[in-house]
Order: sequence, then C-alpha cells, then structure tokens
Amino acid sequence: MRKSLLIVLAAAAVSAASVPAVASGGHGSAPANYENDSARYLLSRMRSSRGARVEVLSQPYRVKVDVRGRRDVAAWAVDARVRAPGNGASTRVQRFTVVFVNGRPIALRRDVRRLNVV
Repeated sequence: MRKSLLIVLAAAAVSAASVPAVASGGHGSAPANYENDSARYLLSRMRSSRGARVEVLSQPYRVKVDVRGRRDVAAWAVDARVRAPGNGASTRVQRFTVVFVNGRPIALRRDVRRLNVV
C-alpha cells in the first residue's frame, strides 16, 4: 500500500512539473534571459536546426493566452525571426512568437488557441 502511494505521488509530481504553474493574477516579471531562451526554444522545435540563425525582434510584452486547456493565462511573448537554409542556395525566413509563462518558454503562437496583447 505504501509503495503504491509513493508511486502515485511520484507520478503526480512528474506531471505537475511538465506543465508550468500558472499565476492566476499577474504576469510576474518579464523573462530575464528571453533572447537566449527564445533562441534555444525555437531551435529545439525545428526538425533540423543545422545552420539556422535566430534573431529576436522584440522585447517581452504582456499577453493573455488560452493554452493547454487553460483560459486567460497571464504570459509574456517575444517576437523572433529564424533564417534557415532551404533547398539549394535559398534561405527560408520565418517569423515566430514565443510565449513565456513563469519565465520559461512554453509554446509558440501557433500552439495557443488565442493570444491577446494586454
């Protein structure tokens, strides 16, 4: 009985750690290392990040998002551009918005249902 309770508690802790805690009220402080964190997050989401360059285009700005089944989550967003080698000599350029909650990047704009600038 005790062993199964520990397993259940451990599983609950792991699942809670996988989804960042969301402050119900305010946005908190802006992400401290938003440039590096945005670049790392974008590169981690690419199929192949070889030769890709990330340029952060904005400072963090406040938003409210609907993400992961939660509505009106207070978050921060940062706009960025990724330049990646295409086929042959061409270069692809694509813009993204990275969403931060509690100082950590959690999603791209395309992953959220709604994003409103506050």
